[in-house]
Amino acid sequence: MVNKQIARRLTKRIDIKGEDEVDQVCRSVNGFIGYLQKMMIDVSDATTQIQSEIAQLKQLSGQSIRVR
Repeated sequence: MVNKQIARRLTKRIDIKGEDEVDQVCRSVNGFIGYLQKMMIDVSDATTQIQSEIAQLKQLSGQSIRVR
């Protein structure tokens, strides 16, 4: 899945060594990257689940048409 491939690329983080304003910004950027990574994985998982359920519905709808 494309989204998981992109999420796997979001593993790099900024090294933080201090406590000044720049380091605080780096922490925020790292947190944002982590948030994006999790969101991309969640979207990919949901997409996979939806595709599976659509396939099941297609199969069931085909069976119900044949029964009638």
